[in-house]
Amino acid sequence: MTIKMNMAYFVAEEELPFSKYEGLLSLQKRNGLEITMTYANDKSCAKMVSVIGNVFKDDLTDEVTRANYISVMADGVTGAGGLENETVYARLICDGTPAKTLGRA
Repeated sequence: MTIKMNMAYFVAEEELPFSKYEGLLSLQKRNGLEITMTYANDKSCAKMVSVIGNVFKDDLTDEVTRANYISVMADGVTGAGGLENETVYARLICDGTPAKTLGRA
């Protein structure tokens, strides 16, 4: 299941359609990994991505809540195809020292 969760994360990170998930798992199986094809469809991938997103959101909420100070910078651009791309960076300060820089495009 770990391999499937990692592959779902990859699909989300690379902004691939969920329909590519099953093919990527098949490729991994062809490369020699022992993977069952249970939960190897686009609906399962969407559910896994949702769970991963919720875990990241909860972790980020905890870190921001613990931080003494936080700085946020956001910027956006519209590409040639009319698609907007937003980037947000946050810098957390805990106990007087920079704790983490978080970024998401």
